[in-house]
This record gives sequence, structure tokens and C-alpha cells, in this order.
Amino acid sequence: MKKLFLFLLSAVFTFSAFGGVEKMATPWKTPPRRLNLQSYIGSMYYYAANFPDRFRLEKPGESPLGLPVYLAIMTDREVPDTEKHVILLTAFHSEAERSATAGLLAFTEWLMGDSSEAKESLQKNVILMMPLCNPEGFFLQESNMNSKNFDPYAAGRGNRINLDTLQLKNPQDGPEHLAYQTVADRYKPDFHLDVHGIALHFNGQLQPMTLGRAGSNSSLTLWDQKLLLIMKNIGKEKRFGIMEPGIDSQRLIWGSTMGKKQESFCDMGQPYYYCAMYSYFRHHTMLCILESTYNFSVTEPIKALLRQANQGFSSDRIKDFAVNTIKTNYNCSLESYGLTRAERRKSRSSLWQKQQYFAIGSSYPQSSNYMIGVVAYGAEGLKKLTGSIKDSGRWGQVTFADLLNSIANDNAITIPEIKHFISYAPPTVQKIMFEKGVPDKDSAEPNLSEGIAILCTLPTAENEILEIRLNGHPVSESPVDGYECWSENGFTYIRVNIPPERITKEKLFLVTCAWNPKQDIASDYGYLPNPEIKKWIDTKLNDSAGAADLVNAKKIHQNYIESKKKPGR
Repeated sequence: MKKLFLFLLSAVFTFSAFGGVEKMATPWKTPPRRLNLQSYIGSMYYYAANFPDRFRLEKPGESPLGLPVYLAIMTDREVPDTEKHVILLTAFHSEAERSATAGLLAFTEWLMGDSSEAKESLQKNVILMMPLCNPEGFFLQESNMNSKNFDPYAAGRGNRINLDTLQLKNPQDGPEHLAYQTVADRYKPDFHLDVHGIALHFNGQLQPMTLGRAGSNSSLTLWDQKLLLIMKNIGKEKRFGIMEPGIDSQRLIWGSTMGKKQESFCDMGQPYYYCAMYSYFRHHTMLCILESTYNFSVTEPIKALLRQANQGFSSDRIKDFAVNTIKTNYNCSLESYGLTRAERRKSRSSLWQKQQYFAIGSSYPQSSNYMIGVVAYGAEGLKKLTGSIKDSGRWGQVTFADLLNSIANDNAITIPEIKHFISYAPPTVQKIMFEKGVPDKDSAEPNLSEGIAILCTLPTAENEILEIRLNGHPVSESPVDGYECWSENGFTYIRVNIPPERITKEKLFLVTCAWNPKQDIASDYGYLPNPEIKKWIDTKLNDSAGAADLVNAKKIHQNYIESKKKPGR
């Protein structure tokens, strides 16, 4: 009986320890689908030959040994591009992480299909795709490097690039990156998704899919959390997970000043330059990274992105990707200018390269009902604002009195109206605080020839707008030369559009705005005990445990006041 019991017990443990694994599927016994040169080049030309109305193939560059670096331009060519978003999809890291290229090719197959969603996406977007940015690393050696030992994804974390000019130190080493730069400069994309992934060494290879952050660089972060959530939630809908490691573990990005505390921050959290950042630095393109495994972990987030792009983004007036704000000082922002997406894209790229010459600020302290927003350009604008171009650091301030002296001889500004508005300022609001840029002292200040927009943000959704003026002149409603006003997300936005013909003459712009919130918020400040608490304080505090603390605190306070009165202090 004892032997039978031990046998049965052994059988139970054997089943619990080994019985499950025997039922496990073994996908690694099936060879992976690994892309070869013929399949890749053939697929590119297949789409070009069979879908000329929506797929155009270009070759903006070649690898050092002459392998093609392709660009697919996918859009409905019968629809003008004026109001289309421009979305760039790349696979910079696919030489060693092949699922990126595979996923983008799977996405292309869907986009060339007959679904109504694919057709709408082509009508409303220009989708640029560089599905294989390092063909030598992919096909010849399965390495991050090309034959010149150059990594088109990281470029030695910036060591092989002149970061001041964003040009390669040795251009002949990285023609693949030059091809990408050509595409970025030509199209100035609104959004750039760089897809990473796994090597496909064996079928069933897996890694957690992540969005908005590269495994090697936490600075490649998508800051538009609404868009990040839209793309991430598609994983829940399609029954696969997408991680956000930095967010999941509440890790901040660290820098060299943190010393030993780096263990509490993101792994690889210190920002490094990676080549995908070029479109951001040049054109203020929104940047996002996707770590993929399965094809659907590439196709589904991109489809979710396009679904939102087709619908449009925030703002009743401008439904663009959130890239039009060039510089902001909380309630006053410098914005790109233009009636169409194409015009705003051009303006955004140009202003982004001149941002260091702008000073932007507002009346301070910020006040309900009353605001002066300020944008000044270059040395001339700064001198008009402060009466001086003296470099006194990144931040500056000017009193209203000094401002009136500085602009006294400016014929573009109606001084009496500015004086009148200033006279109604709250007693404590008597200056303008502004942030200056850091101009490039090694090059001449560029001319400002394109229009700009100034966005003033009021903290309440319902307001009676009493007055809007630009440099003292009344402003009428106009998307070209005037103001627009709308409410969204609890704010009221006032966008003042300034056309190019004014920019060439004026370098200082003062937006004055007076409004009354329709909500009763003026008295909702500070704290006073309610009647019940006040009654307890008046009648019972001296008999409670808090009495001694109160006596001691009053004594400390009085002693401190007396010490300030002593001579020599």
C-alpha cells in the first residue's frame, strides 16, 4: 500500500511539473519568414506598377555599396495635398530588428487594399514610408552598421554628426541618413513614426511591444499623451498589449546632475541624439517610436493614428497634429501662420529654425480679466521692448513705465491706446516677464518674412471678450489679418493672425486683451474657515491640545518680526 501511495504521489508531481509543457506549441520549429532582396525590391515595384494612382516609388539615396534606399509616397493623387497631413514612417533600426520592415510592408498591403478606411486615409494624408533605411545591414550582415561602420539609426549617438548643423561629419559614410534628410527637408512631415522590433532569428521570437519610447533612448518620447493613448488603446481592442516602460514604472528622464540617483530614473534616460530626431530639429515634427513584434503590432497602431488624423485633432479652428506651437510662455504662444495645412507646415518649419531670435512673454503676475501678450523678434524687437539689446540672460522683464518709454517713438504702435489699457491694470500687475531665445552669435540674424500667429489662452471656457487690440489697433475677426476665438478643453483661445506684410515692418507685437469670465471665479481665492470651524476656533481652541502650539507659534512669529527691526539688519 505504501509503494502504491508513493507511486500515485509521484505521478501527481510528474504531471504538475511536466505535463503542461508537453502541450505547449513550438512555433520555433517553423522557419521564420525572412525577407530577401528579391521579395523586398519586387514588392516595392509591384505596388508602383499596379497602384500608380496612390503609390509612387522614389530612390532618394543608396547605401555605400549601391543598395537602394527607397521612399514610398502613398496618397490619393486625385486629391490636392493642400489640406493633407504628412506622416513619415521609417524603420531605421530594422537591419537587426527585422519585424519593423515586415510590419511596414504588411501595413502597405492594407493601405493598398479596398477598405473604405484605407481609401479615406489616402485621401486625407500623404504617407511617406522608408521601410528599410539600412539595406546593407539588413541583407549583407544583419548588423546595425553599414559597410562604412556607420549606424543610420544612432550615428554613434550623435558623435558622427555635427549637432550644431545636423550634418554628418563624414557624409560618405552615411548616405542612407542623407537620403532620410532629403525626404524630411522636402516634405517637412507633421508626424514621424520610427518602427523598431525583433531580429526574427526564429519563429516565435517575442518582446513586449512598446510605444512612445525606444528601448535605448528615453528622450524619443511622444509628448502628445492623447495621441499616445489612442494608439495604445488599439492594442486592448485587438487583444494584444502595448507597454510604456517609463510610464509603467514611473521613471523620470535623468541628466548628469543626478549623480547616483540615476537608479531611480529611466534606464538609458539621458538624452542622446538619434537620427530620427532630425525631422524634429529641422521642422518641429512630432516624433514617436514603436517597438514591434507581430505585424499587427505595427499595422494596428498606425491605422489608429490615421483614423484620428482623418477625423482631425484638437482645436475647432485648426485640426492639425499638435506641432503648430513654436514657443510658449504659458498663456501666450508663438504659432505658425496660414490658412491651409500646407501653409502652416511651411511657416512652422521656418519659424522653428528662428525660434532662438524670439522673445515671448506676458503681463505679470498673470491676472484674471486682463492680459498683455508680447512677441518680439531679433535685436530690433528686443530693443523696442526693453530699450536695450543688452544680453542679460535667458529671462528678462520690463516695467510698464519702461515699456512706454521704449515704444514712445514707434509709429506702428498707437501709444495712447496702450497707455489707456495699462492704466486699467491691477495695481500689482506693472511689468512684463518674457523669455528670450539664445541667438546664434556665429551667424547673422535671419530676416523674418513669414506671417506669425500669437495665441492667448484664457483659463475659463465661457467669457465675454471686451477688447482685443494689436499694438493698440482694434483687431477684427479674420483668419488672415485679425483674430479668431474659440473655446475648448476648459480654455478660451484667442489667436491673432499677423500677415507677412506687417512682419517686415514691425518686430514688436503687443496683444492687449480684456474679458469678463461668465463663471463667478473672482472671489474663489484663498481660504477662510467656514462658520462652524470659526465658531470652534473662537470658543474651544484655547482649551484644546492646539493651544500650546498657538502660543508658541505666535511667540516665534513676534520674535522674528522684532529681530528684523534691529540695527544692521
